[in-house]
Amino acid sequence: MRWLSALISQRGVYLMLFWLSPAIVAWVTSYTCYYIGISLDASNVFTFLPTIQIIQEPIRLIADTAAVFIEQGWR
Repeated sequence: MRWLSALISQRGVYLMLFWLSPAIVAWVTSYTCYYIGISLDASNVFTFLPTIQIIQEPIRLIADTAAVFIEQGWR
């Protein structure tokens, strides 16, 4: 029962990472631009948002990869 509970908890973390990873990447990139001093005017933002949408699926694959490592660790 303990093994099953741990596996389900890790799956919950995996799903949260899966759905939040694009937002986290967008936030970190925006913060980095602010920290470095890159101006966030309309031309930069409207270029940045489609780029994030294009790389959204590969970013979500990071969570899938983490899930595989989690499942392999329990076997």
